[in-house]
Amino acid sequence: MAIRPIKVVVVDDSEFVLEITKHELEAQGLEVFTVNSPIGFSQLLRDRKPDIALVDVSMPALQGPQLISIAHRHGATNICPVVLFSDRSRSELEQLASMCGAAGVIRKSDDWEGIALEIRRILGRHHRPGH
Repeated sequence: MAIRPIKVVVVDDSEFVLEITKHELEAQGLEVFTVNSPIGFSQLLRDRKPDIALVDVSMPALQGPQLISIAHRHGATNICPVVLFSDRSRSELEQLASMCGAAGVIRKSDDWEGIALEIRRILGRHHRPGH
């Protein structure tokens, strides 16, 4: 029986970031779905049922921490861990994650193998039966 790839949703207003993230994480064996707007995020999680969602911190329509807070109130964060994905400092990201209820933080970098490992590590902490 084949193991299905980890499904990742990435929300970022930068088309460049979305394109490179999709390409690089798929090269690491993950299945990636990207969206350039936070609008409809909770419904997107319900429809796609990803294993994890990476949310950019700085977006013009709605900041990542606010988006996660809203998704949390609507129960959408029960679908999968939702983490902040940014190039900000780890300490700033951890503080933002604590304030908005994010499941963790992943720093943007060109270490795609490290990012994929961090995704797997977060999923290991948040494993739910049946997933």
